[in-house]
Amino acid sequence: MFQFTIRDVLWLTTLAAALVAWWLDHTKTRIDWQYVRESEQQLRAAKEQVFWAQMQAKTAQQQKASIIRAAAHFGVTTLDIQAETKIRQDLLEGN
Repeated sequence: MFQFTIRDVLWLTTLAAALVAWWLDHTKTRIDWQYVRESEQQLRAAKEQVFWAQMQAKTAQQQKASIIRAAAHFGVTTLDIQAETKIRQDLLEGN
């Protein structure tokens, strides 16, 4: 029959505590890395949105400049153009 001393029980308790501590740390590390990956994906998505917003703003600026040039070609100043004026595309392509 097996007989265990207090020393054997203490060693077994220490080993069990070390394994549980390792498992908890390993699980926490895995969760932390998962959070980091999700954060990186969100950052990439935000950067992509910023890129497309900048491209849209640049296109709008170029279109505005084109409209102003077309208006100047017909003798209209920027002060004469109302804010909600719709410009026909064929007038812009004439330049």
